[in-house]
Amino acid sequence: MAKTYRLRDEAVEALNSKRIKMIVERKEDVKESDLLGALIWKHLGTLKAEDVKAYRDAVLGKD
Repeated sequence: MAKTYRLRDEAVEALNSKRIKMIVERKEDVKESDLLGALIWKHLGTLKAEDVKAYRDAVLGKD
């Protein structure tokens, strides 16, 4: 089941920048959804509660 999520402006800019670099490197289109999917696939297994708390503190200014 696919689900739609919102990204912060900073994340969108970083995603677009990385996408352009990969397009230049591979010389073929790279979809944003593929980048996000690979990022989640590669790092979700190692994500810890402390990482989420640090993100909320540093980026969202919460907790």
